[in-house]
Amino acid sequence: MQVVWQRSFLVAYYLIWVLALATGKIGLLSFILTTFFILAFYAIVVSLSTTDQFEVDQFVYKLRALIQVTVAVILTSLLVKLIFLFV
Repeated sequence: MQVVWQRSFLVAYYLIWVLALATGKIGLLSFILTTFFILAFYAIVVSLSTTDQFEVDQFVYKLRALIQVTVAVILTSLLVKLIFLFV
């Protein structure tokens, strides 16, 4: 059940940010910098506060999935902006 919630949060994260970036509510560079800064900060906090290797591995898998979705958001928003540029 937890996997379903995590995937649904990733889908919601994807849709919200694609819509925000495609409509111009937030700039692409500010999104990239803010997202990766927050992810890096959270990774540092988890790595310093957790000594259990299993928990660190689980966090790394979740972080990798979030980074993949973030890259997908960036590519999709660039594609949408490119399509609207020629339409």
